Amino acid sequence: MIELKDTDLKNADLRNAELRSSSLKDADLRRALLHHANLENANLMGTHLEDADLSGADLKNADLKYASVGSKTLETTLQCNTVLPNKTVSNRDCAKWNQVSQK
Repeated sequence: MIELKDTDLKNADLRNAELRSSSLKDADLRRALLHHANLENANLMGTHLEDADLSGADLKNADLKYASVGSKTLETTLQCNTVLPNKTVSNRDCAKWNQVSQK
């Protein structure tokens, strides 16, 4: 587990990063590149994700409660048992995730 709580990662290039089970609570990831990052089981509570590129990022079991996100930030992420900023749980991609993990 990587501990990056309260870390300033603005504009960081974290494409394809392995951040599974990491704590990024209250981190500043504005404009960060997280394209295809593995954020499975990550703690993203209160994280600033405005203008971050999360396209293709794996957010299975991630907790994004109270995170600040742009209107389209999470559109192309993989969500399964993902706690969204509004505290609802998204299982939108569980079937897709199960297909990928069985390959």
